[in-house]
Amino acid sequence: MATFNAMLLAWCEKERNKRWTKWEQERSALRPLPVHPHLCVTTRPVVVNKLCLVSFDHNRYSVPSIYVGKTLTLRSHAEEIELLDRGRVVATHIRCHERKQTFLQLEHYLPVLAYKPHAATHAAVVRQLPGIPTDPGADDKQSARWLQGLCGHSPAAPNLCSQRHSECDH
Repeated sequence: MATFNAMLLAWCEKERNKRWTKWEQERSALRPLPVHPHLCVTTRPVVVNKLCLVSFDHNRYSVPSIYVGKTLTLRSHAEEIELLDRGRVVATHIRCHERKQTFLQLEHYLPVLAYKPHAATHAAVVRQLPGIPTDPGADDKQSARWLQGLCGHSPAAPNLCSQRHSECDH
């Protein structure tokens, strides 16, 4: 076995030496690698609709409400999508390969809900959360109490509110 390994090593060395001059010629003609690696993404412009959603691949994804009516850049990776405004990432979602799905993130809608707290019980983004007053006949006081809990006045809810509104004194 040692003899066979020695013969194989000798053959490999001979082949390497035979091709080495060609490799040196080719290496000198190669261009350097790019400074930034290539992103394996599909990029396209998308317009944010009045519901703070963009459509991509037969699904809808939420973006922060300040981008309503604006054109953003959508980068779709294999497992994630990113939405960018002038090169800055403003939203990310796990990419869905199914169809007719809607993906909402509460923090994208907080400024709107703070401005219109009575709409909190009817908003789709809120209805997907646990413990939401969903009774259409619920009074405004119940909605205001729920919104105060959402904004962090309840120990059970995180402090998510970034806007000042009349129902909360912060």
